[in-house]
Amino acid sequence: MKLYSWGANSHGQLGQNVVSEACCTPTEISISNLDPSNISSIVGGGGHTLVLDRAGKTYSCGWNNKGQVGVAEHEVTTFRPVESLPNKIIQLACGWDSSLAVAADGSLLVWGSNSYSQLALPKQKFSCLNSPKHVPSAKVKRASLGLRHLALVAEDGKVFVCGSGSKGQLGLVDSNGHPFPEICTLTEVSQLSNIIDISCGQHHCIALSDVGKIFVWGDNRFGQLGLDSTVQPVVYEPQELSLSALTGVKGDPSSVYAGWTHSVLLTDKGEVVNWGRNTYGQLSNNGRRRAVSWNPTLLSIDERIKQIAVGSEHNIILTETGSIMSWGWNEHGNCGVGTQENVLEPTLIQAGLQNKANLIGTGACHSFAILDIGSDTLEL
Repeated sequence: MKLYSWGANSHGQLGQNVVSEACCTPTEISISNLDPSNISSIVGGGGHTLVLDRAGKTYSCGWNNKGQVGVAEHEVTTFRPVESLPNKIIQLACGWDSSLAVAADGSLLVWGSNSYSQLALPKQKFSCLNSPKHVPSAKVKRASLGLRHLALVAEDGKVFVCGSGSKGQLGLVDSNGHPFPEICTLTEVSQLSNIIDISCGQHHCIALSDVGKIFVWGDNRFGQLGLDSTVQPVVYEPQELSLSALTGVKGDPSSVYAGWTHSVLLTDKGEVVNWGRNTYGQLSNNGRRRAVSWNPTLLSIDERIKQIAVGSEHNIILTETGSIMSWGWNEHGNCGVGTQENVLEPTLIQAGLQNKANLIGTGACHSFAILDIGSDTLEL
């Protein structure tokens, strides 16, 4: 198997050992002492990337001005192991310039920028962390970072948040119904229970319960909550999003994803539903201009989707047959189609690579894929 990266590389976040504004086609890279077949996930922030292997070890590269890469160097253009993390990490997440890890025992570790207390620590004492630090919390099942906030799901399905809340992204209000501008410790969102998945956008959150209910809160200027933005430009507390009017969807919600200003739902039948901002084509137009972008809509794709990775304003999907398609913002070649023009429809990535893919990942405006070189060939 081989690992490829493309998109923005202004801080070396592609791991190519060079710095560039754009890499428009997938380029092979390697990580010292790591076989790509052992990689379990790839996530990225504004200018950095984290890779997790199947043994629970973490590797990182990219912009490190706030310590978000978790190694000593200021800027790292090839992947290095994050030695200060435990050997058994099960999940990684990136904000713009911050990072987190969930260990196998359910503990939470954080590093990088804490300018808005998004690392669940007082910013006056910890403005940034150059290496991972354990944060006391309930046992964590899932965690996500937005631009300036953090949300996690505990083992018992409860949700805890911290960081900036000025746009309602924490889902918490004071006794007068006003959002807390900032919270420096993990605080429970009491209205939520039995949550199994959560994702933070730039200034919003989306959560999924164990019975398939969707909850949204935060900024809704672009309809990223799936609600009419002219009626509800912001939602300060979690609100259930009804999907009863959706047509053509056969499966039940299985996971949720938040871009900067758009949201995505994947069903257990491999279907994609999305809503929110569509300025760069990040929703896809399904062959026509989408009249109401805030309205959750089933994306028309012929193949069943195995995995989706959502960047700040672009998307990558991996189909069951091993094809990779992309669409959305493409200023830095984020979509990997060989140009820097926005991609308005799901488009097959064709870069002279003739092998099936089995894993994808994204950062804010960069992307990754692992190709099975020994498989039957097909165009990527």
